[in-house]
Amino acid sequence: MTSDSSGSHWFSRLRQHQIYKEFQRFFLSGLGATAIHYALMIWLVELGMRPTWLASSIGFICSAVVNFLLARYLVFDSKAPWKHAGLRYVLMIGGGLLINAIALAYLNSFIHYLIAQIGATGLVFIYNFFASKYWVHKSQ
Repeated sequence: MTSDSSGSHWFSRLRQHQIYKEFQRFFLSGLGATAIHYALMIWLVELGMRPTWLASSIGFICSAVVNFLLARYLVFDSKAPWKHAGLRYVLMIGGGLLINAIALAYLNSFIHYLIAQIGATGLVFIYNFFASKYWVHKSQ
């Protein structure tokens, strides 16, 4: 067996796992939520809102509501009680908001705010996926 065929066999097997499918759906639903976040942030910054982390945080919170609903119904098909999942989601989003604000404030000190926001978004995405899967939407 060549290394190419074993590599593609490995990828085929990976694609069959539930976590891969959930990660794909989480990524796609996250794109929609991220579009809301970025559009609102850019609009507020261009209207003159400063500091940029505040505009980003407002966009982040609005997109979080959309992201919760998409993750609950389309990504994880969660059966966790609303109160249980909702409280955990609020706590998770608080952590994500903190990661986003700190990363953006730090990165924006030496690069453009949009490029800084892309880096911050990547960190928050990874955090959100694992926290959502293994904590927020996990049935009791």
